[in-house]
Amino acid sequence: MFDDPTAEIDELTGIIKQDIQGLNLAIAELQRVSAKQADDNKQSADHSHTVVDNLRTRLKDATQAFKEVLTLRTENLKVHNERRQLFSSQPDAGGLSSRILQ
Repeated sequence: MFDDPTAEIDELTGIIKQDIQGLNLAIAELQRVSAKQADDNKQSADHSHTVVDNLRTRLKDATQAFKEVLTLRTENLKVHNERRQLFSSQPDAGGLSSRILQ
């Protein structure tokens, strides 16, 4: 398909996956630093724990939404390719009409 930016989408998908991995590592590091400072102040430690948990949850939700978008795109491409094959292949005697009626 001429106006399908598949290469660009694949490149952006790779970049997003790398960003998600980087964010996971950053959250893990933040949790580690937060745990070290937990001895200083109980209220501060609780707040840090809440912030880290919130960030982890938001990243998990965003990652799930991203996976759903990729799954939907894959399904749409599959349907598109099936339609293309259906109408671009050389049908045998009556093959096209029987496929359309299914």
